[in-house]
Amino acid sequence: MSKNAKLKKAVRARMVETGQKYTEALRALSLDDALRLPAAAPKPDAEPHYVFSPPGSIERVDKTGRRDLDVPEEAGPGFMWGYNGTGPNTAAWALLLDATGSCDPELAIVFTDDNLASWKDVGDKSFVMTVAEVAAWRREVEPRVRREEDDQAHTRLVSLAELRERWVEHQRAAASGSRLPWWKVYRAEHGEPSIG
Repeated sequence: MSKNAKLKKAVRARMVETGQKYTEALRALSLDDALRLPAAAPKPDAEPHYVFSPPGSIERVDKTGRRDLDVPEEAGPGFMWGYNGTGPNTAAWALLLDATGSCDPELAIVFTDDNLASWKDVGDKSFVMTVAEVAAWRREVEPRVRREEDDQAHTRLVSLAELRERWVEHQRAAASGSRLPWWKVYRAEHGEPSIG
């Protein structure tokens, strides 16, 4: 039985005991009760990954076991996802720090926008992202983030043609609807990870 299944079972037991609705019972379930639920052991061949569990828990799972990610002091108050804001930026900061060893506000904001901001894809849902996907995102996107920072630090004039290109690209993106999170596109191109 997975950890989520055991949590659901504990919530349902509380519902029977107290007559509360599911959400009320879930909120009332103490952190100690949730922590006493035994976690499923990871598969030894499973790729290291992060498990996102609503309302705001992120665990790293690898061959050594499971551990909750800590909220970085320099970031925000707690983890969330499914929108642009402090909670998702804090989650992004923690992921980048854990997977790559460092982070800063610009990277966290762009990571959030690329991976954690889509309510339709990740909002209020459990999902998994691998450590390799986080590291691959940084390798691919960080050079662009640094160039944009440099451009902003050295104010430059933008030609009318460049401004038009940006506007056309923005219109294309808007017309195509919401874009998939970066990690979903990465999986489509590189195959599904082996996650236990």
